[in-house]
Amino acid sequence: LALPIVQQPAGQPGFVSSQASVTTQFAMAEKYGTTGLLAHNTLAGAEFSKLQTGQFAALVFSNGETRYYRITAIDRYIALEPGSAYSDFLDSDSNRVTAAELFQRVYQNGNDRLVLQTCIANDGIASWGRLFITAEPVTEQVVAALSQAAGAVQMTSLSMPLAK
Repeated sequence: LALPIVQQPAGQPGFVSSQASVTTQFAMAEKYGTTGLLAHNTLAGAEFSKLQTGQFAALVFSNGETRYYRITAIDRYIALEPGSAYSDFLDSDSNRVTAAELFQRVYQNGNDRLVLQTCIANDGIASWGRLFITAEPVTEQVVAALSQAAGAVQMTSLSMPLAK
């Protein structure tokens, strides 16, 4: 999996690229120390559901810098009002959370995390739920081991332009 990343246009926090194999950097998440990447579940987001905990991801910047992450959590939420960006949600324990609480839970923990977000389709409803894949930065020792393993470890690669 190798996907390019585009930036959200200024003042458009709901923008998600409609290009088939492209993800969108979620500008609001960056304010909290999290790199959030959004994609429609009918496009690049369809690849997100194939990822598993324990896999590694590489975020490659246009200047050649690479940051490595390990997928630590995969969370699914059911939208109570699927068509609304401000819907309340049910978590895996059937606890109700507001959109603001969900944003805080997923994005405001910072620590240079990587979060991939897409919708979950069900019963013909494209935005029935939300999928969040959380990855934590890995240490330099893990990066060295990944370099030595060259191809023996399953890796996801995402290409990101430098922030303006």
